Amino acid sequence: MQCGRHKGVVFDGNNADETIIFAYPSIEEMWCIRQILDRFYQVSGLQMNASKTVLYGLNVPNEELNLFAEVFDCKVGSFPFEYLRVPISAKSHRVSTWKPIIRKFKKKLLDELFNILSPQSWKLKVGDGSSVLFWEDIWIGVSKLRDQFPALFRISSEKIACISEIGFVDVCSNMQWDLGFVLPLDHYEEQQVQVLKIVLKDTVISPD
Repeated sequence: MQCGRHKGVVFDGNNADETIIFAYPSIEEMWCIRQILDRFYQVSGLQMNASKTVLYGLNVPNEELNLFAEVFDCKVGSFPFEYLRVPISAKSHRVSTWKPIIRKFKKKLLDELFNILSPQSWKLKVGDGSSVLFWEDIWIGVSKLRDQFPALFRISSEKIACISEIGFVDVCSNMQWDLGFVLPLDHYEEQQVQVLKIVLKDTVISPD
């Protein structure tokens, strides 16, 4: 959003109770944000909880931080801190800063895999795969693969392909899949591909 002479960025994080606001360190900017929050309260009835609000500064003198905190009637915090259980540090170049974040994402991926491969999951008999859409039909798990793996669906060039069009048996009698992903893949997409391979591991297409 535009705030004062500079641009601030509001990151919601899909959590109604916790919001981060990034802003240029000036008293003008602080008052502008305070006015926006006050107007929001008048319209919605939702008010900032000053007792749970913390102001952090990156390369900002303590005197200025204390002055800014008075605008919001909140306290001043220090790095590192946690936002939605993810550690936030001013020293992002250190490996130790990223280790807990990596652990959190790995756990999330394992949770997703567990949900996909849970006892409630099931596979539909697909025969030779010519009448079942890979992404758009419910044939493995309890939902469409496009919903289970939205990040991979977005980068696939085979969005409306049948199973038989992208799945084939190699010379070693193993199932292979050509999903036409747009390369290069980022780290999260590569992890999702590995999860998808596990999900598809026991899939076999054959004549009815």
